[in-house]
Amino acid sequence: MDRSIGTVASPRIQDVTTQIRKSHIYYGGSDNTAQHRTASGKSLNYANGATIQNPAIQVVNVLPGDFLYQDTVGLFGVENHYIKFRLDILETTTTYYAETGWEAPKLYTDNSDANGFWEDFERQTLAFTYADNDYEAADVVPYQIPELSDMYVSVELENLKTGNIYVDSWLDTRIYTQDREEHYSDLMYMKPNNFFYVGFHARNTKRLPYNVRVRIGSQILSYDDIEDKRYIMRRI
Repeated sequence: MDRSIGTVASPRIQDVTTQIRKSHIYYGGSDNTAQHRTASGKSLNYANGATIQNPAIQVVNVLPGDFLYQDTVGLFGVENHYIKFRLDILETTTTYYAETGWEAPKLYTDNSDANGFWEDFERQTLAFTYADNDYEAADVVPYQIPELSDMYVSVELENLKTGNIYVDSWLDTRIYTQDREEHYSDLMYMKPNNFFYVGFHARNTKRLPYNVRVRIGSQILSYDDIEDKRYIMRRI
């Protein structure tokens, strides 16, 4: 019995030599690794943090963390720039975090006069070793993270802008969750020792001045103390 043998057509090969030569005429014959020309030079593989899959890394060990991105050289030559903030909190400085319902005292070193019938508070450097009647001794502790069973850390993104509306209108900033989903607000609460992303987005490739601040840990709250739960970073 005769069987016809079908032939498979070979894939069409397109000659792109002319296109490559034209690109070399416009942008040069070799790759340009300068960060301010990666977009125009079609060499985004050399850009730093050009995609959310391969972002720039910022490790945060101390709270509160205040990161200011301010320059006049623009958006790194790419339309998008992503930074991955990885929280690995070890300590806190310069801020007293008081638990809900409590307020940290303000201690002044100058010898101010007492108001009314109150005497000045005297702070001793020695540790308190006794209690007066049924009162426990005061515990003076350094800056430290509060002990909360279900703790969340605040993330705030603020585009401070440059004051030039013709420049600022070209730049957008966004917070992204660890699932790379856009967060709906510039305020987010997340678990410590986690990570999130911040994206800088320009609507063209020209070099733009920018003035953006990312503040982490200005608030440390428990889950129940967060009034609007929509601000909590969600997982898919």
